[in-house]
Amino acid sequence: MIQPDERFRLEGNDLYTIVPVSPWEAALGAKIPVETMNGSPSTLTVPRGSQNGRRLRLRGKGMPKKQGSAGDLIVDLDIHVQKNIIQQERTTLCRTGSSVALQTAFSLQAAWRKNMSNQFEIMLLRADRQRLAALH
Repeated sequence: MIQPDERFRLEGNDLYTIVPVSPWEAALGAKIPVETMNGSPSTLTVPRGSQNGRRLRLRGKGMPKKQGSAGDLIVDLDIHVQKNIIQQERTTLCRTGSSVALQTAFSLQAAWRKNMSNQFEIMLLRADRQRLAALH
């Protein structure tokens, strides 16, 4: 008989769990330890820009199957923000936040410029086709 465990919810051979993540781990990306069913930790890669509730999968870390393989461990991210932070943490978060915002702005600007460049090239190609069509 399978004993209930408050850390996990079982659906078929997949186990579901919720893992707390700090805002900076979610924003910047991180590798965090996640406890598996047998108690040994496994490393979960949290992608940069993850949002609260994002679902990630650790293949083969769920409930064992009769055939020898195992289901998956499905991890829901729960982003936690501390209610009380000291001044040093506040300063660090402000600096980190400004840096992330600046990097995001530069990335968006570069993507916008590339998109606009592609749009301009498409307009030139259409104009060339129209000129060629007018000649024939």
